[in-house]
Amino acid sequence: MGFPLANASNHHLLNDFLNMQANASESYYKGFIDSDMEFHILDVFDNFLEDEDNFEKLELDEVEKMEYRFNPIQLCVDLYQTHDFWQIILQINDIDSEGEFYLNAPIKVPIKENFLPFIQEVYDLLRHEMKDNNKYERA
Repeated sequence: MGFPLANASNHHLLNDFLNMQANASESYYKGFIDSDMEFHILDVFDNFLEDEDNFEKLELDEVEKMEYRFNPIQLCVDLYQTHDFWQIILQINDIDSEGEFYLNAPIKVPIKENFLPFIQEVYDLLRHEMKDNNKYERA
């Protein structure tokens, strides 16, 4: 939404300008600040990714390292039965590309029992918002 633009004809007094700004919100890439100056994060993955209880460390043996080295897609398929989340595995391990997926150290991955229900809830909310044009909040 962002701040509304002031103009000289409607906001020529300081009090008019301040009243106009009172109900405005400032938008940012991943959220916004409302009129009470409270931050709201819109990237739902941030809330999941910032909680260390949602992750486990995988220590792979030499055979598994050979199988998954430079192949996060296959690791994702074996863990979650889909290739859709391989980039999240790279992100939480601060890896930029599959060419850096060396597996020299234990790898951090989302716990399946936490991650898949979270993803399902996100897609359910999105589906409802698109279907009936309402905004739903997570319980």
